[in-house]
Amino acid sequence: MKKKYILGVLIIALCLIIVMVLCFKLSKHNNKENTNENEVTGGWLVNTDIKSLSISKEALKVFDEAAKEYTGMSLEPVALLGSQVVAGTNYMFLCKGTTVTTTPETSLKIVIVYNDLKNNAEITSVNDFDYTKYVNKSIENTSKELSGGWNVKSSSESSVLDDKIQTMFDKATSTFAGMVYRPIAVLGTQIVSGTNYAILCYGSASYENKPEAIYLLTLFEDLEGNPEITSQAYIDISEFNN
Repeated sequence: MKKKYILGVLIIALCLIIVMVLCFKLSKHNNKENTNENEVTGGWLVNTDIKSLSISKEALKVFDEAAKEYTGMSLEPVALLGSQVVAGTNYMFLCKGTTVTTTPETSLKIVIVYNDLKNNAEITSVNDFDYTKYVNKSIENTSKELSGGWNVKSSSESSVLDDKIQTMFDKATSTFAGMVYRPIAVLGTQIVSGTNYAILCYGSASYENKPEAIYLLTLFEDLEGNPEITSQAYIDISEFNN
């Protein structure tokens, strides 16, 4: 009788061990499946559903001409950030870059296109845009000249954010004194005790007659839905020069 009791206990223990192992493997498998391919440093998730701003026909023609010769990645322009007069013109675009692979991966890129004096266009650089360098950081523009000789080319219209984010953005920026911001795109989100939104913007000082520059605002929405701008970071686009 005692042997049967011990055998029964061992069988039950073995069954419990098997169940625990199966649960662990299933949990690990589900976590792997739920991992977002666009997750970046700090738990930020890249927004790959960015809608493009209107880009001038001239700049879009230059981009399309240059992109025809670019291989290995599909580039979709989101916004024209700036231009630079050289022996011809450099154009800087914010783009979504998607790899031409069996499992495509999309990330944000800063693409510079050079258009020479004979209107021959080529892509001269494609750089990763790690916007997490600017989130939750207050970075002022301390240079006398904006963006190192680049002239920021803003669209005549702001990006159309979804209704919820647009309402939060308008409410959070309505109390700003001295700066005026117009959104370009929501680049990513981060779940904390609430949600952080990284919003790329055109920005200008309302009290000075200066051209617009590029900024990244961190918009925080708490668990009760209250929005607040927690940081304003100036982005020197000349850092993305060739």
